[in-house]
Amino acid sequence: MKPIHLMHPEEFDAFMAWARYLYWCDLHRCRFITWFEESHDVKEGAECCDWWRFVALLSQWYGSLWVVIEGWKKARLADAVIDGLLDESLDYCELLRRYRNGVYHYQPRIIEPRLLDFLNESERTVPWVDTLHHEFLRFFEEMLVTIPGKKNQETLRKAIVDIIGWLPTDTEAAHLREFDQLCDQARAAVDKYGGPTTPGAQELLADIAHAREIAKDALLEYRAWRQRRVSFLTRKGTPH
Repeated sequence: MKPIHLMHPEEFDAFMAWARYLYWCDLHRCRFITWFEESHDVKEGAECCDWWRFVALLSQWYGSLWVVIEGWKKARLADAVIDGLLDESLDYCELLRRYRNGVYHYQPRIIEPRLLDFLNESERTVPWVDTLHHEFLRFFEEMLVTIPGKKNQETLRKAIVDIIGWLPTDTEAAHLREFDQLCDQARAAVDKYGGPTTPGAQELLADIAHAREIAKDALLEYRAWRQRRVSFLTRKGTPH
C-alpha cells in the first residue's frame, strides 16, 4: 500500500472518504458495545424490549460494516490481513451484503431471511465481524504513520480530525499513545517537584519503567493472540 504522503490527491480523497465510513461504522459498534455491557436481558423471546434493541443496535453496526468493505474494494485499498479475511470468507461477505440490504432496504416481512441467514451463523460470523472491524481500525492507524517524522504524523492526525472529525480510540496504537502521555505527565511532575534525585521520584520513575515492561509484554501477547485469531478465521475455524 502506498504511503499516505505519496498518494495522489484523488487517492487521498478516496482513502479519507473510506475512513469517514469507518468512523460512522465505529460509532455504531461503540454504541452497541456500550449498551451490551450494561445489564440487559437479550434472550430471544424475552418479555422486555431488550432483545429487539439488541438486534437493532447490532444491525446498524453490521449493516454499516458492509459499506466499509464495499468502500475498501472500490478505493482499491490493500492489506494482507484484511484481504485474507475477505478473500477466505466470501460466503460471510455475501451474507453480510444481504444483511445490509435487509437492514437498510425496506423489506415487507417481519421475519427477514437476509437477517436470519447471517445471525444463524453467529458462532463464526461474530468473531469474523469483530476481527475484521478491528483490523480496519488497525490499518487506518498504521497508514497515519507511513509519513516520516513524528511532527509530520501529529500534523497529519490533526488534519484528519479536521477533515472527518475522528481518530480511532480503541486500537493498539491509541492505547499506547495514551499510556505514553501518562508516563510523560508523571515525568513532568517529577521534574517540577524536586527532580529525579529524591527517593520518591526515583521510586516513581522505577514504577514507570516497570509499567513500560508490563505494557510491552502485554502488547506482544495481544499481537500473538490477534494473529492466532486471524489464522483461525481464515481457516474457517472458531476462535476462542
